[in-house]
Amino acid sequence: MAGWWGQRRRGLPALSVGVGLGVLSEMMEEEVDEVMGPKGKHDPDRTAVRHGHEGGEVTLGGRRVEVKRPRVRAVDGEAEVKLWTYEYFADRDPLERVVLERMLAGVSTRRYRRTQEPVGEEVEAKGRSTSKSAV
Repeated sequence: MAGWWGQRRRGLPALSVGVGLGVLSEMMEEEVDEVMGPKGKHDPDRTAVRHGHEGGEVTLGGRRVEVKRPRVRAVDGEAEVKLWTYEYFADRDPLERVVLERMLAGVSTRRYRRTQEPVGEEVEAKGRSTSKSAV
């Protein structure tokens, strides 16, 4: 709670983004619990095991933003189990649609970064896919 409370000074967009990323993290952890059961409870019939966390990216406000995503592997260790929540939010299609809409509206690739939604300084600094060559 202290983390998002400190963001209140940066304005509503930054606060909303911070809370939204926290909710996304909780949604992914909840999905892991649905796939595997609660952490610390042994289930002999489980089909997957927790496999730590790794960096990933989601589309947010016309840019790619880093997130930490949970990993789940099949019990036999052969394959990664995909998490629907991460797959949905990591999809690049919304980013491509936003870029296309702005290009059709006459925004040049050099000015694209200026047309983005405000998301707060911290997320803005870590955002990707906004340079003129990426656009």
